[in-house]
Amino acid sequence: MRNIPQRKNSPAFRERRVLGRTGAVWLGFLGVVAAQGQDFMTQPSGGAGSSAFPDGGILQKNGIYQAPPAEPNSLPPFMHWGELTLRPELVYRFIAGDGIPVSTNRSYSTVIQEFSPGLILGFGPSWDLQYTPTERLYSNHNFVDGLDHYVDLRGNVTNQATTLSLSQKYTHSLSPLLETGAQTETDTYDTELGAVHLLNGEWSLEAGLSQNFRYPARYQGYRDWSTLDWLAYQVTPRLNLAMGLGVGYTAVIDSVDSIYEQAQGRMNLRLTERLSLGLNGGAQERQLLSNGGGNLFNPIYGASILFAPGHDTVISLGVSQVTTVSYVPGNLTETTSLELSLKQQIFERVSLLLEGGYRQNSYVNELRFAIAGGGIVDFGSVVRKDDTYSISTRLVYSFSTRGTLAFLYRYRMNDSSQQGYAVTSNQVGIELGYHY
Repeated sequence: MRNIPQRKNSPAFRERRVLGRTGAVWLGFLGVVAAQGQDFMTQPSGGAGSSAFPDGGILQKNGIYQAPPAEPNSLPPFMHWGELTLRPELVYRFIAGDGIPVSTNRSYSTVIQEFSPGLILGFGPSWDLQYTPTERLYSNHNFVDGLDHYVDLRGNVTNQATTLSLSQKYTHSLSPLLETGAQTETDTYDTELGAVHLLNGEWSLEAGLSQNFRYPARYQGYRDWSTLDWLAYQVTPRLNLAMGLGVGYTAVIDSVDSIYEQAQGRMNLRLTERLSLGLNGGAQERQLLSNGGGNLFNPIYGASILFAPGHDTVISLGVSQVTTVSYVPGNLTETTSLELSLKQQIFERVSLLLEGGYRQNSYVNELRFAIAGGGIVDFGSVVRKDDTYSISTRLVYSFSTRGTLAFLYRYRMNDSSQQGYAVTSNQVGIELGYHY
């Protein structure tokens, strides 16, 4: 996704700029915890799961290698008609990897080629529509070649005191997932509606509505609707505090539906011009709507730090814990993650991105059920636990104002308590991109 500028000639924008500075770490942190499925493959540049680095913080870990989005393009577009602009882009990746799962207990080495031609339509300064198909070809016949699709519409409308925002994404992918331990075809639909209203110079209301659909073939899909609303107070130009309440409903296909409530507190603090801190914490209670179900109480917490010691260096660190519906039938997933990244501009045309992370996924049973031998797996018990460690590097050379050449490496090790899901993988490759 691209950063979408707001109109800068309004008083509301000047007031929101202070809120935005203290909120940058928080928004980047939200991108980190939104991962689902642990995709082993890449995503299109600026596509699903990417983070608006460096302003957004940490790059989300949705694969062995995942490209970050392109920086906002200040060069003239390919074509423009008044307020409408067109920017094509083309990315080619050649990746050699091992330990990539095609099904449980079956991991292989393969060469992967990806072709990603994309288009970005701009509507004035505040609206963008991006479409990126990705053709993925495997050299190993055990994998299925596929054509992924990524569509992203986003924008906002601002007046003197209120900003309304919309984000609509669609992703179709056919990729090996750690969660399923297999190459899995998945369709996702994500809709976000947001509103920020400035009550006065210090107080503001933030309302958000979310609709998230997940349809993995042969696995557990679901539909989720939720709202999380905040009352925020700008204590100083550098400190923003907020309290939030939310409710949601999850309809799980061929399984147990649930409702949930959550309460959180939030703090965004800009300690210096180069150091920002974001904290959030609270709890979620989920009620399973079945005779054998019950209530699950889960803490929610997160912290993120964004440090820019120089104009050419950005360091970010984030930790989080969230609970989501699993693709594994009859399970919820409790995810705890730690992410660290460094972006360094080495020379005028050369930059380096280093990332490391740890993620623990605990798969919690939703219902009591009997197992062979007469035993009982109780409601709320952990039936599988995965510990995932990853390291990645991305060295980029800008050989022209619009062209880039990147050298890629990613290591991932997944240790699972259940047989068939443990895997260790290395991946190296190159990426050639042209962004008009």
